[in-house]
Amino acid sequence: MRGSKPIARIVPIETSKPEPELPFRLAGAYRGKISWAVDAFDPMTDEDLIECGLGYMLDAPLIPHPDLNE
Repeated sequence: MRGSKPIARIVPIETSKPEPELPFRLAGAYRGKISWAVDAFDPMTDEDLIECGLGYMLDAPLIPHPDLNE
């Protein structure tokens, strides 16, 4: 109050909705359940590129790494 004139109002803070709890996740729960082929991360051969529909990449020029042009 300034004199008899109100200058502010005190109101309760509105609480937001509580965050939904995330499902429990145990670290390492999938250990031993996921596997991949030994060559899964090997570069693709020309035949693999053609089979996957990426044969157009065979004729594309290679772009040299900028640090190796010195």
